[in-house]
Amino acid sequence: MKLDKVLSYISLTIYIGLIVSLFTFENSVSWIWTIVIPLLPLLMVVGGYNRFRNICPLAYISKLAQNINIVKKRKVGLFLENNYYYLQFSLLFIAFYLRLILLNNNSMYVGIFFILVSIIAMLTSVFISGKTWCNFLCPVGFVEKLYTLSNTSRYGYDSACSTCSACKKNCPDIDIENSYWKDDSLKSKQSLFYAFSGLVLGFYVYYYLKDGSWNYYFGGSWTSEVFSIYDIGFYFDSTYNIAVAAFFTLSFFSIASYMIFYLIERMIIDFVKVEDISTFMHKMRVLSGYVAFNIFYIFAGAPSYSNYPFLYAFFHFIVISVSTAFLYRELFRSQAFFLQERFARNILKRQGVSDISNINLKEIYYTYVNAKKDKQKRLSNYKSSVIELIRDGIINTNSFSMLEVMREQMELSEDEHQKIISEVKKEYCDFNEATFMNSAEKHRQLDGYKRILKAYIDKHTSINQSELELLQAQFDISDQEHNSIYNDLINSDTKLKSEIIDKLVTLTKMSKITYSIKANVFIEYKLLQYAFLSNLKMQTLELFELLYIVCRDNKSYFEKLKNEFYKNNEFDVDLISRKNMQFVDIDIYNNFSKYFLAYKLKEKINLDSEHELMHLAKKYFHDEISVAVNTYVCEFFMLPEVDASRYLGYINSNSLMIKEIGYKLQKKVDDSIIIEIMAYLHGVSIFETLRVEELYELAKKSIIKNFNVDDYLIREGDDGEELYIITHGKASIHINKKYIIDVGTGDYVGEISIITDQKRTASVKAITSLRSIVITSDDFNSLILNNPYVSIRIMKDLTSRILDIKDIKKENNE
Repeated sequence: MKLDKVLSYISLTIYIGLIVSLFTFENSVSWIWTIVIPLLPLLMVVGGYNRFRNICPLAYISKLAQNINIVKKRKVGLFLENNYYYLQFSLLFIAFYLRLILLNNNSMYVGIFFILVSIIAMLTSVFISGKTWCNFLCPVGFVEKLYTLSNTSRYGYDSACSTCSACKKNCPDIDIENSYWKDDSLKSKQSLFYAFSGLVLGFYVYYYLKDGSWNYYFGGSWTSEVFSIYDIGFYFDSTYNIAVAAFFTLSFFSIASYMIFYLIERMIIDFVKVEDISTFMHKMRVLSGYVAFNIFYIFAGAPSYSNYPFLYAFFHFIVISVSTAFLYRELFRSQAFFLQERFARNILKRQGVSDISNINLKEIYYTYVNAKKDKQKRLSNYKSSVIELIRDGIINTNSFSMLEVMREQMELSEDEHQKIISEVKKEYCDFNEATFMNSAEKHRQLDGYKRILKAYIDKHTSINQSELELLQAQFDISDQEHNSIYNDLINSDTKLKSEIIDKLVTLTKMSKITYSIKANVFIEYKLLQYAFLSNLKMQTLELFELLYIVCRDNKSYFEKLKNEFYKNNEFDVDLISRKNMQFVDIDIYNNFSKYFLAYKLKEKINLDSEHELMHLAKKYFHDEISVAVNTYVCEFFMLPEVDASRYLGYINSNSLMIKEIGYKLQKKVDDSIIIEIMAYLHGVSIFETLRVEELYELAKKSIIKNFNVDDYLIREGDDGEELYIITHGKASIHINKKYIIDVGTGDYVGEISIITDQKRTASVKAITSLRSIVITSDDFNSLILNNPYVSIRIMKDLTSRILDIKDIKKENNE
C-alpha cells in the first residue's frame, strides 16, 4: 500500500505535467494519444484492478474532495446502481467520438477536456458520497472491469476508501471478485462487454473510412491535421460529414460486435449442453475482453512505436504475453472455485492464519473436505463458513443454491444442509436481500467508523460535536448507527471501566497525600504541596475526559461538576449524590464520591512520620516537577547524610532539576538551584497563583545576586530593568535620601520602573547581608501579559505601598 501511495503521487504528477504540456508544447497531443494512452490497458492487466484504482490520478483527485462536507452528501439511486454499465459505456462512447471529431489534433481542446473531467471528478465527491465517480461515472471504470474481470488471486488487496460510506452495492474496491460475480445479475454487463470490441475496432477503422488509406492512421498525420466536423466523413461517400460519419461508424461496429458474440453464445447454448451457465457466460466475457485487448494493440501506439522497430517488436511481445496470461488466468475461473477459496480462507482465519499470499487455497479446501473428521465439527465449520460468506456479502438468503456443489464435495446430506440453512435463517432472520444489499460494504463502513471511534476511546479523548458530525458525514453514518456502535464499544470495554475506577482510587490517595503535607513549615513544603495539587488537578482533568467518553449523553453534567470542582474546593455535595448520578455505573459512582469528598474535606493520611509520607508520594506522583521537588525535600530536610551512590544517580538523571540536586549534594555548596528559586517565587504574593510549569520556566530565567551590607540594589534615578525578590536579609528604601521603610525576606522591589518604564523612583540599600532573585524587565513584562492575575495583584500591592509611603512621609513631616 505504501508503494501505491508513491505511485499515485507519481501518476498525479505525470497527469498534471501532461495537461501543462498540452498548453505549452506543440506536439504534445501526439505524445498523449500514441505513447501514454496505449500504456494504460497494460497497466490495468499487469497491476490489477485495485492497484490501478489506487494509482489513478482521477481517482486521487476525486478522493481529495471526499472530506469536503459543505452539503449533506447523497448516494446514487437504485436506477443508476442497476444501470451504471450503460452510463459508463455511453460516456466511453462519447469520449471515443469526441476524439474523432475534436480532440485528436487540438492540444488546447484536449487540455480543456482533461481539466473539465478532473473538475467533474472532484465535484462528484463533493455532492455524492464515496467513490461514485470511479464506480458509476468514470468511462475508464468500464474498461477496468473488462480488462481485469474477476482479478483472481489478489486476496487481501483492495482499493477501498479509508472512510467507507457504503456508496455501492457489491463494491469492487472492497472485493473485486465478489463484485464481479454479483454483477452477473445485471443484463447490461454481458451485452456491453460484447459491444466493446466493436467500439474499439470501429474507432480505428474510421481512420481508414475517412481517408481511404491506413497510412493516414499509422503515419500519425491525424494528430496534426486541421479539419472541421462539417468536412466529408467517408472517403467513398460525400453525403455525410465527419460528425455523422464518426457516430455512425462507432455505433455500427459496437452493435455488430454485440450481435456476433451474442450469436456465438446462443449457438453454443443451443447446440452444446451447458451445465454451468454462470461459468460459460464468464468464459464469453473473457473471450470478449481478450479480443478487445488485442484489437486495441494492433493499432494503439503504432504511429510512434513503429518508428523504432526493435522497441515496437518488444512492445508487442509484452502485449501478447500479457494477453495470453490474462486468457489463461481467467478462462478456467468459475464462481464455484471462488466460493471454495473463500471457504478455505474462512477456515484459515478461524485457525489464526492471517497471511495467505503463498497458500494454495484450493488445496486447503480439498484437504479439508476429504479429511476424516468428526461429523459434528464438520457441520459446525460448515455453518460458521456459511455465516461468514453471508457477512462478507458473497451469498444471501436468496442464493444458498450456490452452496450445492460445496455440499456435495463435503459429503453432507441434503437434510443436513437444509437443517444448517434453516438455523442460519432463523438466527439471522435479518439476512435478506433488502437488509444486506450492501452487506460487505456496510460491514466495511461500520467497521471503519468503529475503528475511528475506538481510537478516540483508546486515547482517552472525547470527541466534540463538530468532529463527530464531520466523521459521520465522511462515513455516511446515521445518528442511530453511531449510538449503536458507540454504546457497543463502551459497554464491551471493561478495560475502560477498570481504568476509571483505578484512576479514582489513585486520585483519592493522591488527594490525601497532598493535604497531609505540613505546608506551613517551610517554603519548600508549600511548593511541594502546590506541585502535588497541580498534578492532582491535571489528573482530574484526565478523569473527566474518561467520564465524557463513558457518559457522553451527560457530558454537560460533568462539565458543571468540573467547574464547581475548581472553585477552591467549594462545590455542592448534592451534585455527587446517587440521585443525581443514576446514569453512572455503581462501582464508578462509589469511587467517584469517595474521591470528591476526600478532596473537598481535605482528608489526610495517618502515617508515623513525614519521611514516610514523602516516600509514599513517590508511588503516586510521577510528573517531573513533583518528583524533583519531593526528592529535594526528602534529601535536604529528612536525611542527615546522603551516600555517594545516591547523588551520583541523580547526576545521571535526564531531568535538569534532579541533576541540580545531585550536584548540590555532591559539592555541598550553598548556591540556589531551580527548585529553591521556585519555592521562593511561590512564596511571593504576586506569583503564588502561577502554575508550577510557569514557576519552573520563570525560575530557569532568573538569576541569584548576593549583596553585602551597604550595597545598593537600586539607585534612585538609574534606569530600571530588573525586579529584585529578597530571599534572605534586609534592605531599606530611601527617597531623596530620606528613609522610607525597611523590606525583607519575601518582599520585592523595583517593579515601578519596570511597569512605568521610568527612572528608578527610590534607592534600596542592603542593611544586612542579602540574597535576591533577579528577574529582567522582558521576562517580567511577558509574565504580566500572560497572567492577568499577576497584574492585578501588583496593582493592589503598589496601591498599598504608595499609601504606606504617604503615611510615612506625613509622619516624618510632622
